Amino acid sequence: MTNLKNHVKKKGEAELSVIFFFKGSLPDTINLKDCAFPFKTPIENCFPALYGNISKRNGILAANEYADKHQLNFTIIDFRISLEDAVDTTPKNKKEFFHSEVISLNRLSRNKIFQLYDDYIDDNSKKNLKNKTAYLDLIEKPELLTHLINHQDFQQLKLLIYIAKTAISEIPLTIGYIPNKNWDVITSAVCRLHPNIKVNI
Repeated sequence: MTNLKNHVKKKGEAELSVIFFFKGSLPDTINLKDCAFPFKTPIENCFPALYGNISKRNGILAANEYADKHQLNFTIIDFRISLEDAVDTTPKNKKEFFHSEVISLNRLSRNKIFQLYDDYIDDNSKKNLKNKTAYLDLIEKPELLTHLINHQDFQQLKLLIYIAKTAISEIPLTIGYIPNKNWDVITSAVCRLHPNIKVNI
């Protein structure tokens, strides 16, 4: 099992974290696919996880409050993804944008997000309307991102980053979304608080 704490992160790697909630005793084995970060409406065909140190810290605090409220226990799973190129979240030109492995909507201008919303988000309630609150809608309803994540124009996409409200916190958290079709970018996973627990990828 890879110890992520002692592992030196390479140029094309990123580390994300998820929460595993459980009742009673922690199982001997945890399936990573069962640990997608919880949302009010499930996000189809992708795996959401906490991205970035601030988001991880806030997400764990929210998980602790949620677990106390619902009489649950929880543990933290850290996992790594490996990309062909260095993890680069800077804005891209149009040609690079559609061939990027990593896209951070947090780094885009609002006008660019408006354009993406108009081109790729299928929100019937706002169809054909000039939507000037797109960036807020995607925070409130992150399930809309599935239309972009799974669109054929983004076949190279392996990690999409954006803030979102989740099922356990009204405070938006930075989430990294990994398309299920690119699940093989996940190279290792470990239970942070219980390193002897096996985590199946």
